[in-house]
Amino acid sequence: MNVEYSFLFFFLLRCVISVNLYVASYSGGTWAGNVTTLSLLQRPDGSYSLDQISTVNTSTNSPSWLTLDRQNNVLYMIDEAVNVSTGTLVSYSTSFTGELREIKRQSALYGGVHATFFASGNGLAVPKYESSTLQTYQISAAGDFSLSQTFNFSRPPFSFKQGPVSDRQEAPHPHEAILDPTERYVLIPDLGADQVHVFAVDTNSVKLTPVNPLVTVPGYGPRHGAFSLDPINGHCIFYLIGELSGNVTAYKVSYANGESGMSFDKLATYKTLNPGESFPPNPDGQSKTAPAEIQITVSESTRMGNVCKMLNMSPA
Repeated sequence: MNVEYSFLFFFLLRCVISVNLYVASYSGGTWAGNVTTLSLLQRPDGSYSLDQISTVNTSTNSPSWLTLDRQNNVLYMIDEAVNVSTGTLVSYSTSFTGELREIKRQSALYGGVHATFFASGNGLAVPKYESSTLQTYQISAAGDFSLSQTFNFSRPPFSFKQGPVSDRQEAPHPHEAILDPTERYVLIPDLGADQVHVFAVDTNSVKLTPVNPLVTVPGYGPRHGAFSLDPINGHCIFYLIGELSGNVTAYKVSYANGESGMSFDKLATYKTLNPGESFPPNPDGQSKTAPAEIQITVSESTRMGNVCKMLNMSPA
């Protein structure tokens, strides 16, 4: 046993590990509209290199988000369409060489800022910040897709009231799509509405149905969120970052019977700045930096991730 392990360790030391990374650019310059493939290489001595190996121009105004279907080697590109009236959704086939080949292109509502898969990978949810909408698509393993649903958060059954940060909360501004750990719900943090919209997933029809939202305090500005598991109590915890407030709030998540919704019990709110500190200005000298993304650190407790899913399947 020790000999086999030593041999494996000896072999791994001499392996070269390489992964492809995809980067979208839209902030101006000759690279605007490009999706670039970078090769991240780990050498046998443990050092790393990062090299550009391929670039494709998307022929779009502002590619803002990339979502990779690893199982089928398909990359979906979301065009935010900054300062133009029509956005775009494009699918590309990926390759080991880093080359991207376009599969399909389709016009969409402007303002796309994120995308996530749902319904066992057969659906794609795309929130649109500027147009106050959520569009969903049915997708295939080959990278084909078709528009399925459009939800406008400015209209019923959704409710909107202008928030206290008038220049940022003059309209609903959905910012992310999150699939919950049970894969039964999709959550949409809405910076403008101070809500997290919740949708029940119908896996068979690949459709979403709105249920009761999570409502935050006024001016919170929900942007992104992430789920984790309390390894002691077995509860799902949802962490929600507020771009406008600069806070992160933790909620205990409970599930109702059937598909009637989720409930959120506030546990604590954490500041992202030390006492007396303020957000530093951006390079333009006018706007200020603010918390934008949240990720859960990998730990041994993540091995219990399925416990959360199993618990939620039983009646509350």
